[in-house]
Amino acid sequence: MDISIIILNYKAKEWVKKNLDALRLSQQKLAQSGFSWEVFVIDNSEGGDGTIEMVSREYQEVIPVAPLKNIGFPRGNNLAVSLSTGRYILLLNPDSIVEEETLPEMIRYMDSRKDVGISTCKVVLASSGNVDMSSHRGFPTPWNSLTYYLGLEELVAHSKLFGGYHLTWKDMSNEHEIDSCSGTFMMMRREALSDIGGKFSEDYFMYAEDIDTCYRVKEKGWKVTYYPRVKVLHYKGISSGIKKETREISKATAFHRREMIQAFWSDNKLFYDKHLKKKYNPLINFLIYLAIWLQVKIALMRRYI
Repeated sequence: MDISIIILNYKAKEWVKKNLDALRLSQQKLAQSGFSWEVFVIDNSEGGDGTIEMVSREYQEVIPVAPLKNIGFPRGNNLAVSLSTGRYILLLNPDSIVEEETLPEMIRYMDSRKDVGISTCKVVLASSGNVDMSSHRGFPTPWNSLTYYLGLEELVAHSKLFGGYHLTWKDMSNEHEIDSCSGTFMMMRREALSDIGGKFSEDYFMYAEDIDTCYRVKEKGWKVTYYPRVKVLHYKGISSGIKKETREISKATAFHRREMIQAFWSDNKLFYDKHLKKKYNPLINFLIYLAIWLQVKIALMRRYI
């Protein structure tokens, strides 16, 4: 098996359908290129939202998996990984639409770059047509985070000094190394995953697991790259309901949005504790924790939750 595609759903049935319809066209291109594939849909919707029934009825080529409860992003992905057999594992958000040539070209690219453990394509925001820079990340060091949240990254365009959070000085038209991509479209070599224990860290619930994975893979000597020759369209935030671009069409409740905001910051704090805290003095760490606490309060106030 060449590629195992994992789609984790949370109450986004109609987007899973759009995703799978696009994948069917892509699978024709995979077959023409001589590549084999398998697709898993993990439904984390408590009580179900009809996704499993829809997949079973309309997409017999897809393997549906229904945990008894919402087990979170990494646990759900690990469940599919344990069932998968592909040389490559692709994490694909349900609110993403893959172009026909994207998957075969990504396989060819990674086959040609044996030093690459993880790669992402060009992830384009459906709301604006711009690159989703959360899929083109530097690690959230204190300096990178400070310059980003103070707006210096945007104010001083293409600056290596101030653009470390999203690596804004990089040439977005050409392939290059990055620190981290997002789980929106994360294509991973199975050997690279094996090098970090064969699964994604289950310390996290919803966020930062992708950054954690890239960090640990890079520690093992693999490269993480951005490959913009092919792309995926991203309707960002459908499941969480916390992104302004898609909040109006998301079915997330106010309670769920509040939970996702808190999970975002708690998971990012966990990443800092695991990988960066030991590199800085107590004062810097205190300021980081204070900033995270303030960001949670500000995010909740902005959304009137």
